[in-house]
Amino acid sequence: MSDRKRNWLHRLFSDTSAHPNDALGDALDELAEPHPHFTALTFDQGMNFEHTVISAFNEHGYQADVNGTDLRITSRSGKEQHVNLTNLYREVAQLEAIDEDMDMVVRDYVGNMMAVRSAADYREADFYRGMRVRLLPIPHLETESWAMEALGLTGAGDVQLDSEKIEALFTPDSPIQPFSEDTVVHLSFDTENAVQALSPELLDDRGPVEDLYRMGYRNLWQELVDSDLKVVEFTPDAEQSFRSTHVGALPPELRNNEAGESCWMIESSSFYGGSIPLFLEEFMDRYLPQVDRSNGVIFAMPHRHLTLVKNVTNGAELMNSIGLMVSLTAEEFSHQPGGLSPRLHLWHEGQVQTFTDIVWGTDERQAEIQVKPSPYLMAKISEGLDGPDGPEDPGTTLGPR
Repeated sequence: MSDRKRNWLHRLFSDTSAHPNDALGDALDELAEPHPHFTALTFDQGMNFEHTVISAFNEHGYQADVNGTDLRITSRSGKEQHVNLTNLYREVAQLEAIDEDMDMVVRDYVGNMMAVRSAADYREADFYRGMRVRLLPIPHLETESWAMEALGLTGAGDVQLDSEKIEALFTPDSPIQPFSEDTVVHLSFDTENAVQALSPELLDDRGPVEDLYRMGYRNLWQELVDSDLKVVEFTPDAEQSFRSTHVGALPPELRNNEAGESCWMIESSSFYGGSIPLFLEEFMDRYLPQVDRSNGVIFAMPHRHLTLVKNVTNGAELMNSIGLMVSLTAEEFSHQPGGLSPRLHLWHEGQVQTFTDIVWGTDERQAEIQVKPSPYLMAKISEGLDGPDGPEDPGTTLGPR
């Protein structure tokens, strides 16, 4: 139980004989404040969410314990599994009638999870047909027991994983391979009810792992080109068909209001829309052939249904567009289910470089965005700006959003 929950219960049920109405009023006010972990829900809704999740797993014979966004479920045999509740919570937060519909959404989620057959139970032909590769955030590995055991860690919450800490996992036969500073390529198995991240054990007796990767890439490409991809040029001034209008995150002293700013949004209902960067060149050739990518491409994959791209131009237009993408990426990452990365990446000469970072505040609504362009990107920004040297400081902090 969180300290905040204890404090609330104490205030409601402790001795209130002196000022009972004041104590009750304070407690009710606190119920309407944001939950400390599920910040898009009120404290009351967050408590109901935790209770509903635990109750739903109990009905399937599992003991369940919630610690922040981490859910630990234990079967009757004693086997433990960790589940990150962020995706489910964000799905609940988007409901128009949260209090009325939460129970149904949570129980559907748990029911689907319980109905999933292990990849090990599928015959060879079906297993190969279900092969996919996809991008996943590195912290996702904290919920995968094989990865934590291989790293000598005992469970989720022991340490915050990053690209350096997981280098030992990048072996030729591993189901994960490196991609960016905060994401990995994960070999997965697609079923009707769920997408399973594969473990080394589930790859046993399925043939060479490199062949499974080839199948995964081939099947992913076909899945994406057959999906309902929508490519939209996004500018903050034009009327958008997307969810909302975003204002770039650049501070006023760096922003040039006379220069344009834009990026391309590639959106899909497919759960693999955020994995488009695995085929960045091919997708731009197919869907954005008019865009010159000879100088590189800036891209982001804030969540599983969305990829943002912007070809590297120069000057104020490039700088403004980076600010726009930073703002849009952080907003989409923090509010949509299936978050992948809140950061921007540069693809240039076949290499991927991550050049922004996010320092989160006390909740998802506050963040400090740090932009640190590479020397190459800084040189492109400097082109066309007033003065021979362009901006003085290549590292910029874009304050709380």
